[in-house]
Amino acid sequence: MSHVRRTLPAALCLVALAAACERQPTAAGPLSANLAPDEDRMFSGLAFVRDPDGNPLSGVHVRLTAYSRYNRHGEVWDHYFCDAEGDTDGAGQAYLRCSIPPQYAEEPDGVYLAIADGAYSVLGVTEADRRAFNVQQSFTAIRDRDHNLISDAVELPLARKFAPQLVLHSADRGVRPSPVEIMDRNGDGRLGPEDVLVQVYNLGLMKLGEFRLDEILFNGGDHLYEGKYQYPYLSAIMKAVVIPGYHMAGDTVVPDNPETIYILVPHFEWGEIGSTSPGPWYGTWDEAIGRHAGDPRYTEGTTYASLFRRDGSAAGEVVIQYWFFYPFNPAANRHEGDWEHVNVVLDSPNLATGRILRVEYYYHEEVVVAREPGVDYTVADSTHPVVYVGGSNSACGLSGDGTHGSYPHSGAWPNILDETVDGLGLRIDFDGYRNVELVPDQPARTVFLHDPDLTYAIGWQHFAGLWGYPLSKPLPCETELDLVTGLLVVFVTELPIGGPFAVAASAAVVGLRAAAGEKLEDSNIAAVGPRYHKRWHTTTGGGLSSSPEEPPPAPGPGEIPPAPVAAPGPPFAPAAPWAPLSFRRGPPP
Repeated sequence: MSHVRRTLPAALCLVALAAACERQPTAAGPLSANLAPDEDRMFSGLAFVRDPDGNPLSGVHVRLTAYSRYNRHGEVWDHYFCDAEGDTDGAGQAYLRCSIPPQYAEEPDGVYLAIADGAYSVLGVTEADRRAFNVQQSFTAIRDRDHNLISDAVELPLARKFAPQLVLHSADRGVRPSPVEIMDRNGDGRLGPEDVLVQVYNLGLMKLGEFRLDEILFNGGDHLYEGKYQYPYLSAIMKAVVIPGYHMAGDTVVPDNPETIYILVPHFEWGEIGSTSPGPWYGTWDEAIGRHAGDPRYTEGTTYASLFRRDGSAAGEVVIQYWFFYPFNPAANRHEGDWEHVNVVLDSPNLATGRILRVEYYYHEEVVVAREPGVDYTVADSTHPVVYVGGSNSACGLSGDGTHGSYPHSGAWPNILDETVDGLGLRIDFDGYRNVELVPDQPARTVFLHDPDLTYAIGWQHFAGLWGYPLSKPLPCETELDLVTGLLVVFVTELPIGGPFAVAASAAVVGLRAAAGEKLEDSNIAAVGPRYHKRWHTTTGGGLSSSPEEPPPAPGPGEIPPAPVAAPGPPFAPAAPWAPLSFRRGPPP
């Protein structure tokens, strides 16, 4: 039980708490009563929490909050509240009580219940039954730590049930979707800050070279990953306090370059640094598959899946977004790091009855929406859409194989670079193989600060750099300057850009793009990760987007907020149940 005093103007109540104000008594009402001297006013609440099938949910954290007004001063009221918290029992019920001292309870103002558990999402709430100083209310909830309004218990089973079957292009030598750890450079089998390289440019767009994170002096000597832009939230930045490269003279740090303004481009790397030709790329692939010969994540392939509701409501279509990572694209538009995806849209998250409404195949800035199985696309074993992986293309006199775009059938596909997909390569049969991994929604920076193991387990999802050597060899019809300016465009338009020169950098790149006109393309630039892709959590014709922008500031020590709970909040409650109260707890002075 706790007591809090709060002073608010009536206007603020009318604006911010309109719904609650409508229920407030203007005179003696059901919550107003005379109190005996020195008698605390006791409030109580009974919460019922069940899943969508009506089964009781135990162990769900619930909060009761009661309010009282006293001492009106013109437009201003003094407010007092008490609250109590507890967990539901085996019957899905929680009975809570709190009290307000009589001197502050002259006009009780409301009593409210809410789910205050970061592991659950609320799908439905009945209208509260308020009688005198008591309230009863029922909640329909699901365990949903990523708060996508889809039960955690069904996410992976759904992703496996509707996982696509892939048919590769025959000339691509069996390159298949891989686990992200295939980009590991230091041989520890993980993907983390030790595997990041930083390509450095001066303001004349001249490349100085590649540097590890611990080879860059930052903020008076800190390494880059120890500053604000720490892994995985590294972003393209222009900094005047960075010195790339140094060596030691005894115990003295000697910088290799002057302290001036640099453009930093963090990235992962495939194979030999700076080697951007198909021959060496395929050689690195063969070596990697050989090292992992006993691991089906490498030899069979890996698919990543992220689930969301199209319109953000509990009744919205369920979208399973499948992402495929190929370490390189050796086609005419060659580049390292190739993320491709399809959307499988379901009518419901019911594992037994959910059915496919449509499949959205994405390739090279375009999409094909397939609605009728057997006509628009093929389905294997009734639930696995077949994806034909591209393909051969040519541009500017250069040709190649392995674009990795996703298509509903083989054949000729006209797009940015006309493409032929033969569907005669390796077939990855998901009917019998279930190597699907979820990409959980974990946006909190604190998860990395307080659990270093997660830096490697899920940190790659938030990596705000490129997934390969930034600039592959330009097409014969392009120049190196075209490619460099295109690289900067990618960072400004698709990735967060930081540092005090961010605005100037953005303006400069926009100017470069306008000057280059249609000539400027990003086809030879390494891909960004799924969370920074413009199609992340979107569907054709609209949808949700949760792509991050500027990395959030790190919270203080010990601050590990749970995910938000979609539950109606009572008046004067904090905006989120885990947020620090903005006013003092304890009896009023």
